[in-house]
Amino acid sequence: MISLFQYIFDANKVYCKAFSQSLLRDIPMPGMKPDACIYTHCPIISGQAQTYSNQLFMSRIIPSAPYTVKMWLWDANYNGRNIGCCFTINIRLRG
Repeated sequence: MISLFQYIFDANKVYCKAFSQSLLRDIPMPGMKPDACIYTHCPIISGQAQTYSNQLFMSRIIPSAPYTVKMWLWDANYNGRNIGCCFTINIRLRG
């Protein structure tokens, strides 16, 4: 999964988490390292276009269907501020 977007905050280090979006609640996706600097260039600069590249591995027991993956990225050194961004990607699993 590769996405090009502009960050809306500045941060030297960024954490990330992936979720499967559903009607009732977002379900955390296992196996992803929380250090977002593995997947994007750090530091991040507000307004600068960057890519975020990551491979999400799905278990074979997950049914074939369309899914919305929500990516949440936030400042690892937030110092009491709740600063981050979120984007979604639509995928379809085929068996």
